Amino acid sequence: MKANLLNKANILKALDCLPEQFTTEKLEYECYVLSCINEGLKDVEERNLIPHEEIEKLILSGEL
Repeated sequence: MKANLLNKANILKALDCLPEQFTTEKLEYECYVLSCINEGLKDVEERNLIPHEEIEKLILSGEL
């Protein structure tokens, strides 16, 4: 299981997206979304991608 670590920069980015009053659940969600975006950007940088054609084949074959 991959640990979901936070850092101050990501917390500050999440806080910038929130209104003056918010719930801890909303902060947690914003941090989660930013984490997913950052993970996706890292995959793009590392070229850890699956071509569209391959995904289409997997969907059509029922493997995905």
